[in-house]
Formats: sequence, structure tokens, C-alpha cells
Amino acid sequence: MSTTTPPSTTMPLRGVTASYAVISVLGILLPPVFPTTDPGRVVYWAVGAVICLAILASTWRRPPLPRPLLLGAGWLVLVLTAHLSFLVADLLAALTTLPLSVAVLSLLAGQVTPGTRKALLTLHVALSGSFLGVAVVMVTLAVLVAGAEDIAVVHSHYALLESLDLTILPWVSISSIISGLAVSLTGKWGLVKHYWVLVKFVLAVLAVASGLVFVQGWVTTAATNSARLVATAGHSVELGTDPVWLIGGFGFGGALVLAATVLSVYKPWGRTWFGRRAAATRTRRPHTPGPSPSALDQLGEARIAYVDHQLRA
Repeated sequence: MSTTTPPSTTMPLRGVTASYAVISVLGILLPPVFPTTDPGRVVYWAVGAVICLAILASTWRRPPLPRPLLLGAGWLVLVLTAHLSFLVADLLAALTTLPLSVAVLSLLAGQVTPGTRKALLTLHVALSGSFLGVAVVMVTLAVLVAGAEDIAVVHSHYALLESLDLTILPWVSISSIISGLAVSLTGKWGLVKHYWVLVKFVLAVLAVASGLVFVQGWVTTAATNSARLVATAGHSVELGTDPVWLIGGFGFGGALVLAATVLSVYKPWGRTWFGRRAAATRTRRPHTPGPSPSALDQLGEARIAYVDHQLRA
């Protein structure tokens, strides 16, 4: 097992750790998106930034730091960021530094064993399937809302949509992305070496971003307004929310996830510029010219002539 970081991952590792440090500074200076009373929020951002800067500095150190030490630092960054994302509920960490922390650990780990890779791939497939399944359920509920007239039924559907959109969907979708990062960066495909992997990652990010930025707000507003109408014995026509928007929003996210799944199966297109450059670097080896076939023939004839001469002598 190698005790150093593979040279091919040095530049990506520098970019990821530097990005993490920059975002951490923003996390310290900017107020949280959702109010939080955790006094350790700023400390978690600061510690994660310091560790990433230390990893960044180690990429220029000669001799390099031992691999177990770097892996320990990578795991610490991941644990800190996961705590900041899920327990402190810092949305900036969940959307930015959580995927980056997975990328840091994956780049430090390099190529993993076949067993570990199969476990990561199984986790990613399960999370991606759950992401697609939840999206289908939410599209179905939005369709049912569009055909319902009883405000109590409408509110029950919207309340269920809001519950799914605030609990299961964000964590399944984000976990699907970060598990995909781990699979890509610890295997032969990489993240930016092949077009299908890069496009799949972009599609998954767009699906999550569209849900968090647009659809979640629509669902929350519809659930709140329908609850008010139920309390005041109102009618569904007074709701003022067009369920077609929800059908389109959830359908758009589900279509993106389905497209990403198709790319995983067919793996179309070829290598990107980064992939071609990496392949050229691997095949470029010092070449020591050997004897040509004609030179070998002449050497063989000379040996035969020498043996004949010795026998005649």
C-alpha cells in the first residue's frame, strides 16, 4: 500500500481543499441561512478550514506526510462537516462543504480495494434509487392534488408533500450526490475524466438545487395556505396555488435523476480534456531503445560462426 498521496490527485486535492477553506471563511463571516443557536457553529467552520489548509500545505511538503495521517485528517474534516450539516443544520455546509469533504477524503484515499468499491457502489445505487422513488411518489401526490376538490383532502396531500420535502428528500438527494462523488473519485472513472460522469454529476446537482431553491418553497406555501382554509372552512379554489407547478417541479427533478441513471448504464461519449491528458501522462514512459530485429539476426549469425570455428579448431 502506498504511503503517500498519488501524484495524479495532487492538483485536484489542492483545488478542493482551497475551495473548502474559502467557503469556510464565508461560513464564519455570513449568518446562517436558517437560525441556529449552536455556539460551536463558527468553531466547526474554523477547525475544518484549518485542517484543509494543513492538507493543502502538505501537498508541497517533501517528503510527503504519511498516508494514514492524511487519511485521518480527511476523516476528521468529513465528520466535522457532517455534524455541521445534519446536526447544526447549516444549509451552506450541506450544499457546499459536505460534498467537498467527501472529495477530500476520496482523493486522499486514492484507488480503494474492490470490496470497498463494491460497498460504495451499492450504497450509491441504493440512495439514487431512493431519490428517484421519492420523486415519483411526490409527483403522484401532486397529480392527486390537482384532481382533488375537497380542501381537507388537498391539505392532507400538501402536508404529506411538505413532510417528505423537508425530511426524506433532502438527505436522500444530498447523500446520493456525495456517495457518487466517493465512487467516482476512488475509482478509475474520476469526476472530470469522462463526459458521462461529469454530466451525471451536474444533473444530480441541478435536481437537488431546483428542489431546495424553488419546489420546497412552493410546497411550504401550499401546505400553510391549505391549513388556513381548512381551519376557516374555505374551498380549494381559494387556495391560489397551481399544482401544475409542483407536478412540473418534481417531474423535472425526477427526469434529471432518471437521465443520470441512464448515463450510468450506457456510459456514452469519451474522455474529457482532463481525461485525455491523464491518459497521456500515464502512457508516457522513459524509453530505452533496444536492438533492432536485424541487429539480433546479425548477433545470432555471429554466435553460430563462432561455435563452428571452435568445433573446427
